[in-house]
Amino acid sequence: MRITNLKRHRITPDLSDRQHVALPASEKEGLRTGLRQGDILISITADIGIIGYVDESVPTPAYINQHVACLRLPPDQVSPKFVAYYLASAAPQRRFIEMTDVGAKTGINLTTVGKLTFPCPPLSEQEAIAEALSDADALIEGLERLIAKKRHIKQGAMQDLLTAKRRLPGFSGEWMETTFGHCFQFLRTGSASRSQLGSNLGVGYIHYGDIHGMTSAVLDLSRTRLPEIVPAQVASLSRVQDGDLVIADASEDVADVGKSVEVRGAESADIVAGLHTFLLRGNPKIVADGFKAYIQFLRDVRAGIESIATGSSVYGISKKISQD
Repeated sequence: MRITNLKRHRITPDLSDRQHVALPASEKEGLRTGLRQGDILISITADIGIIGYVDESVPTPAYINQHVACLRLPPDQVSPKFVAYYLASAAPQRRFIEMTDVGAKTGINLTTVGKLTFPCPPLSEQEAIAEALSDADALIEGLERLIAKKRHIKQGAMQDLLTAKRRLPGFSGEWMETTFGHCFQFLRTGSASRSQLGSNLGVGYIHYGDIHGMTSAVLDLSRTRLPEIVPAQVASLSRVQDGDLVIADASEDVADVGKSVEVRGAESADIVAGLHTFLLRGNPKIVADGFKAYIQFLRDVRAGIESIATGSSVYGISKKISQD
C-alpha cells in the first residue's frame, strides 16, 4: 500500500494500481508492515496526512511502505472507521500541516502520529456516525464507477486520436515531431511545502500533490479552491495564466511522474505553481489551448518521461532533461 493508493476525497484505498512485494526471509518485516482490517493509514512524507481505512475490500496479505504509517486502535474501545473519517476532516488536516517537519525531506514521524488526538463520543455513537458516512461514500463510489465507465470509453477514443490511428474529418498528412523546449517556455516555480500553506493568505499555490489528486487534465480555477501562500514568499515567481501547463515532476509511482493539468479560469486569479512542478507557457503558433492537457497521454511522451525518471522510493524528472 503506497501513498498513491490513498485519496484525499475518501478513506477507502484506491486499489486500481497495485504493486506486489517480495518480503525478506525474516518474518519481522512482514509482522511490522502487515495490515489488518480496521487499520488506519496515514501518509507521512511528501503529501502529508492523506487518510486510508483498511476494510474488507483490501485483500490480504497487504503491507505498507515507508511513506505510510499504520494506526491500530482497540475496536472494543473506539471505532477505527470513525477516527479515520475524523482525521480526514478539515481541522485535523490543518494540524497535519502544522506538525510537518520541513527539511531535506518533508514529513512527520511515527512519534508525532502517536500523539494525534481525536474526540471520543460513546462507542455506539461513533459507530452510527461512521455508518452514516459510509453510506454517503457508497453512493459516491457508485457514481464514480459510472463515471469510470464513461472515462474508459473516452480513453479509447483518446488513444485513437492521439496516435493518428483515427483522424478527424478534414485533416490529413503527417504529424511533425517536436520537443517541449521548442514549444514551451519554462517559467519560475516555487519550493514551499504544505506547512507554509493555508487559507486566505493571498496567493493561490498549485502543489504537486494536488495535481496527483486531480481526476481531470484541466484545472479550472473558477471552480477550484487552492491552498494559499503569503505574497512576500512568492514575489519573484511567474504567475499562472490561462492555457499554461503545470506538470508534477515527482511521484512515488513512476507512472505518475509528469502528470499535468492545463489551466483555465485564471483571468482574475493570482496563482503560482509550487513545489515539484514545472510551469510551461506554450507558443500559440505551435500548441493550441485545450490540446496541451492531453500531450501527457501521447504514447511517445509517456514513454519518454518514464525513461528519464530517476529515483528509488520517489521518482523525478529534471527541467533540463525534459526540455530536450
